[in-house]
Amino acid sequence: MKNVGIWDGLIRFIAALAFMAVGSFYVDGYFRLALYVLSLAMVVSSTSGSCLAYRFLNIDTRGEKSKS
Repeated sequence: MKNVGIWDGLIRFIAALAFMAVGSFYVDGYFRLALYVLSLAMVVSSTSGSCLAYRFLNIDTRGEKSKS
């Protein structure tokens, strides 16, 4: 189920690139690994259009009206 909108996905992708840059150049150790894992999760959710946290919280940023 897709629940990530275009702008949300774009912001996630840009933030993931920023986290990757910070992890590559400014931090070491486990914090670097944590930033890499976080950025990987953000890239996957932005490219797939689905966010697991949004699914649990029942959030949809696609802007489509639900048919009920």
